[in-house]
Amino acid sequence: KAGPVEATAANKAAAGNWIERIVPEGLTNIFDALVRAFSRVGRGSAERLEPLAADTFYLLTDGHANRGEVQDPTELIEELARLNRHHRVIIHAVGLGNDADGGFLRALAERFGGRYVHIRARKPEK
Repeated sequence: KAGPVEATAANKAAAGNWIERIVPEGLTNIFDALVRAFSRVGRGSAERLEPLAADTFYLLTDGHANRGEVQDPTELIEELARLNRHHRVIIHAVGLGNDADGGFLRALAERFGGRYVHIRARKPEK
C-alpha cells in the first residue's frame, strides 16, 4: 500500500495474498526497507498517536542483507536503533526459506523487543 491502512480482515487477507506472490530474486535490502517504514510510522507526539500510527513492524525476508546503504549486520542494527530511539517501534523478524540469515534476524528482533520466527521452505509436492 502507499501508506498505512487499518488492519481489517480484508486488508490482512490482501497482505497475505501479496506475500504469497513474492518471488525471491536474490536481492535483499533490509536497511532501506526499514528506513522507508520508519518514514511512514506516523507516531505523532508522545501525548497523541496518529490514527494509523505503527508501533510494530514485521520484517519478512528470505536472505541476507546484500543491498542498500547499510549491509553489515552489526552496523545495520545500530543504525536502526538510532532511527528508532524516538519511535520505539517493536520489530518482529520472519525468516522465509532456508537461506534466511537467522542469527542476524534473531538479534534484530531481540534488540527491538520483537520475536524471530523461521519458516522453512516447503518440500516440493510430487
